Amino acid sequence: MATFDLTKLGPDFHTPIFFFEGRVDPYCPASVIADYIQTINAPKKELVWFANSGHFPFFEEKQKFIDELVQRVLPFANNPSGGN
Repeated sequence: MATFDLTKLGPDFHTPIFFFEGRVDPYCPASVIADYIQTINAPKKELVWFANSGHFPFFEEKQKFIDELVQRVLPFANNPSGGN
């Protein structure tokens, strides 16, 4: 995965894109993902930061991770426009 290049996927996505990232991730620096999300087009794109997490916010801030999933992603499960 260290050599995987997300830009090879192209800039256009037809589905919502969410990134859930730890601010102190030693494997994926915050600047890399913040820069990448600016280059893509999607009906909805969000970068959700976890201030007290590294690479595993789903373990390190479990309840916040669940809350963010429910609030941000669940609305798209039954309605691709997110309820709008």
